[in-house]
Amino acid sequence: PLRRWGIYQSWGRLVAVSGMAAVTHDSRRGAPREDLEALVEHLRKNAERYGIDPDNIAIWACSANLQHGSWYALNPANAHVKAAVFYYGGIDTTYLRTDLPVLVGRGGLDNLGTNASMDAFAARALRRNAPLTLINIPNGRHAFDLRDPEETSRGAVRTTLEFLRENLTPEMQEARHARNEQLRTVERHGLRDWEG
Repeated sequence: PLRRWGIYQSWGRLVAVSGMAAVTHDSRRGAPREDLEALVEHLRKNAERYGIDPDNIAIWACSANLQHGSWYALNPANAHVKAAVFYYGGIDTTYLRTDLPVLVGRGGLDNLGTNASMDAFAARALRRNAPLTLINIPNGRHAFDLRDPEETSRGAVRTTLEFLRENLTPEMQEARHARNEQLRTVERHGLRDWEG
């Protein structure tokens, strides 16, 4: 089960010692989206019991799980997701939230198709003026946080933890609402929504 893999256990511990709650999970074959939705719903319904904020959740997804994690995080119906981290994988572009800060971690030596997906997402997010943080490790391989013991990978992990800590604070979330009317105007213009 994925939640027993060393990399996921290590990430969970690292997030926890960084002052945030962390949950790793498994999903049934053929039902990863449904299982992710069920997990988050369970966490939100039991937030008091677990000592978490049900409306202040981050999604971290990588590799093959990124399709499903990005689909969930970027869905506008999931406003309780306040930050997302996408590492080395294909990003589902069904949705794009211009209110969601996203960190993309890209290894330059990864599969060309994987990187093309990440590049396209980054370009689209920037065109729509969405909050985006991009980490590009030119000599990073797929799973650079696991496989590449260089300082570049450790730096990406530190940047990711800081990104999560910062974007889950009320102060940062409030600051993102500054100049909302101007932001909506820029977004409408970018969509060529002249009436809007």
